[in-house]
Amino acid sequence: MAQLFFDLDGTIINSQGRLYNLFCELCPENKFSYNEYWEIKRTHMLQKDFLKRYFQYSDEKIDIFNKKYLERIEDLDLIKTDFPVVGIEEILRSLSQKHTLYVVTNRQNKSKTIDEIKSFNWFDIFKQILVTEQKISKAELIVKNITVTPDDFFISDSGEDIKTAKKLGIHSIAVTWGILNRDVLSKYQPNFIFDKVSDLLKLEEKIC
Repeated sequence: MAQLFFDLDGTIINSQGRLYNLFCELCPENKFSYNEYWEIKRTHMLQKDFLKRYFQYSDEKIDIFNKKYLERIEDLDLIKTDFPVVGIEEILRSLSQKHTLYVVTNRQNKSKTIDEIKSFNWFDIFKQILVTEQKISKAELIVKNITVTPDDFFISDSGEDIKTAKKLGIHSIAVTWGILNRDVLSKYQPNFIFDKVSDLLKLEEKIC
């Protein structure tokens, strides 16, 4: 039995609409469509670079943008636009029959995170919901709460989470249906890259 650590946003929940809608709210000059915006962002363009390159934002204006972004990003009116990645629930439930599943996220508000997971009727799937509240790194949070083994896996759409897995000495699986494309994720040298949600069923083959 392995321990499987799942990132939340982009990996098991599609939150791209929330991120795009807030960007449009805070950057009214934006003319990029949803698809155009994400095509650029998935190349790993940071928000500050996006604002500078396409909208000529000053550092001061970027700081104001970032402050408002953090204040709003987990507001309920935005979170309600999130939805499960298509096909993920069945796979999570299947994996949870043999393995121990955790959510590990950098969200700021733990209670809102738990409420959202409960709204999808997923709370029983996960042994624990780990939320950094942006006060601690994911690696530190995991080590503080759980004893990991080399047989464990971190599944995420984030390059930083691949680094976290390496730091913890566990396997990393990068998924390409989130915020970064395959080319970007491959540069972080994950153990595996999955392009389809159904590829998660291959985990059984990877687990020792």
